[in-house]
Parts: sequence; C-alpha cells; structure tokens
Amino acid sequence: MVQHLPLPAQVRCNRGFGWSFKMMLAIVLAMTVILMIGTRGREPGGALIGLAIGTSVAALFCVVRAVLLPRLMIDLPHGVLRTRTGAVPFTRIAVIDVVKEKAGVWAAFSGDDGRTLARMSVADTMFAPPTSDQWAALGQVIQSAATSRGVSLEAQPRAAGNWVSPADAIAIIDAQAAWCSAGQRSSDRRAPATALVKSSIALRPGGGSLI
Repeated sequence: MVQHLPLPAQVRCNRGFGWSFKMMLAIVLAMTVILMIGTRGREPGGALIGLAIGTSVAALFCVVRAVLLPRLMIDLPHGVLRTRTGAVPFTRIAVIDVVKEKAGVWAAFSGDDGRTLARMSVADTMFAPPTSDQWAALGQVIQSAATSRGVSLEAQPRAAGNWVSPADAIAIIDAQAAWCSAGQRSSDRRAPATALVKSSIALRPGGGSLI
C-alpha cells in the first residue's frame, strides 16, 4: 500500500452535498421562483405561498438526506465501521460490492450471511464524492479486514463474477487517493476508481465462495 499522510483516527464518509442533491434543490428553487412570479398580483399572498411550498420541499430533501440515507464513520484505531445502527468490526466484512444504482455508485459492505452491514457513497449520490482521506481509509479497511480474516491480499477469488483481489483493489484505491490529492475530481470518468465499479472485493477465506 502506498504511504499517504497520516489519516485522522476517525474518517467520516457520506458527507457533504453531491451534484444530484444540488440539482434537486436547484429545481425546487426554479419552480418556487416560477410559482411566485405566476401568482404575483393575482392572488393575495401568492408569493408567500410559493415561497413556503418551495422551502418545505427543500427542507424535506434535507431531512431525507440527514435521517434516511446511510451514515458511515471509519474508526481505524478500533477497527470498526460506525453506522447509524451501531459498530461493525472490520472482521465481519466478507465482501465489498461496488454497485451502480439509480441513486449513484456505492460501496456495500456485506457479512458472511450476505446481509449489508454498511454503505459508503462513491459517486453521483446525494453526498459529496469521497476525499483522498476517505479513499485511503477504505484501502486500510480492506487490508485490515483481509489480514484479520486470514485472506491473502493476492488471492484471486474462485467464484463466478467480476471479482477483484484485495491487493488489486488496494492498488486502485491508492491511485484514487493520489488522484484526489492532486486536485482531480473524485468522480471524473478518468479516475482510477472507475475500474472498481460493478466489481466485488472478496474478504473471506476461499475468495468469493460462500462455502
């Protein structure tokens, strides 16, 4: 793993405002202005009603983002992912799937039973793209999880699917962290991390196999 500047003990992910969130707020603002202009002079208090509606919708988006979307803190000294529902030890992480959905690209951490333990925003979500610290912390999670579970970093999964070895994933993530440190956009199509989209990283003995 490439050595970066020392990371904070706890690295908060899923933070900031992504382009989709900003776009929705811009649409709400535009609709509010149109409504205010359209009702001005025709209905008493029409402008205030339009402003109230626009403010309420914008507030609803903020509440959804703050309350319903996943929280994630990578606690490196304690070796856990801190989520809205509790702490998940790195040793419980069996697979990390980098999935592309309508709501953007996410890294989904799953256990041996296939259940999702935590989710990290990667690109095109309502959160800002990960910083170099967040990428570097993810690389440390992979290395720590693989080591603690007795998985060789160079091991190639045997299961069918688009699998990436821990070592290859860490190399890509290190390159992504350096890319961001150089001032490049994390979600740029040329960014190194695009190679991980729609792939899985196996952190269980025997690779991707559940057996």
